[in-house]
Amino acid sequence: MFFSSKKIDDLSLILDVQSSVVYASLVLTKEGENPFVIFYTKKDIRFREKQTSSQLITATVASIKSIMSSALEYLVTLRQSSTDIPKKISGIHYVLSSPWILSESKRIEVTFDSPTAITHDLIRNIIDDEREKLSVGAHAEGKSVEVEEKIFNIELNGYTVADWIGKKANSLSVSFITSISGTKMIERFRDISSSVMNRHNVFFHSSLFLQYLGIVHLFPEKKNYILTHVHGEITDIVIVTKNACVFFGTFPMGTNTILRSLSHKSHRGMKTTESMVKLRINDALSSDADIDSDLIDAEYDKWVEEFEKMAKYESGNTHIMSPIILSTHDSYDLFKMSLERKFPNITIEPFSEDQSRTEVGYGQSLNRSVLADLYIIAIEKFRLQ
Repeated sequence: MFFSSKKIDDLSLILDVQSSVVYASLVLTKEGENPFVIFYTKKDIRFREKQTSSQLITATVASIKSIMSSALEYLVTLRQSSTDIPKKISGIHYVLSSPWILSESKRIEVTFDSPTAITHDLIRNIIDDEREKLSVGAHAEGKSVEVEEKIFNIELNGYTVADWIGKKANSLSVSFITSISGTKMIERFRDISSSVMNRHNVFFHSSLFLQYLGIVHLFPEKKNYILTHVHGEITDIVIVTKNACVFFGTFPMGTNTILRSLSHKSHRGMKTTESMVKLRINDALSSDADIDSDLIDAEYDKWVEEFEKMAKYESGNTHIMSPIILSTHDSYDLFKMSLERKFPNITIEPFSEDQSRTEVGYGQSLNRSVLADLYIIAIEKFRLQ
């Protein structure tokens, strides 16, 4: 799907479906104004030890239904006191992370015998030939479906070109992302939305790709970096080289995973463990605490080991790229310190809410979300539907 035109003066619902939590944002867009978040909340996904995939799906669906109901109830109340709120939601955007989506970035290079005119059909044929290689077995069994395909860079004769239709070139490079998700899960998501929205106005996106697009817009000067987001149960990374996505990866370790491991090894409850971790973040953990600093640091160092495997060995790189743009909803300082212990010469950068404040507005009582900002910027600025 190529970028398409966006509507104005509309209201959209963005559902950020992660491995352990669902976030909902109601975004109001008016002509000539920045997107404005009028509602933002979250709903945890119930976790069970040794949880089956079926149980995880059931728990996730329940959280989505609950958070969507909260958003709709808020709209009913808001419309009683405001006349400038659109009567209907124009679109629902599901922003998916692992395990709900598998994304792959491709850069295809083609050399022609003679100068060749570049057309939509030519590029479409090139992409069609390549995308069949992504989870061919799953497609064949009908277990997965393509939910997103975006071209984000085209080069002619080695140079990025925005206006490429009809131009002739001796060489062509097409960079694009394709994402697939489980067929049954996508149908469940659409069914949940059916009472609010026509199925044709329900869209699916890769969380990492939207983060990348948001950063491209905010920091066009950044060309090489590793984008890393730590969820509750997993960690997602995307490696960007020369401003193009070259690798997407996920490994099964996140903030909640670390807390459970610490709780088990220290024989302490989760609340005590969380308190000890917070004290460690503030460097206020006493020598006689229930959980010592070395044990906490060792668990976060294990996360760094998994990060290195993914970012270096599995991606085919020979080194860890700098900077690492790191985001997480919890324990940012501990992840940062662990990365700095392992890679002292690499810059670890946060993504601050101040960096997107001029692009996205929020209601007075709402807490700003860095991830939500990046999603909204990507969807609005790059016209993703």
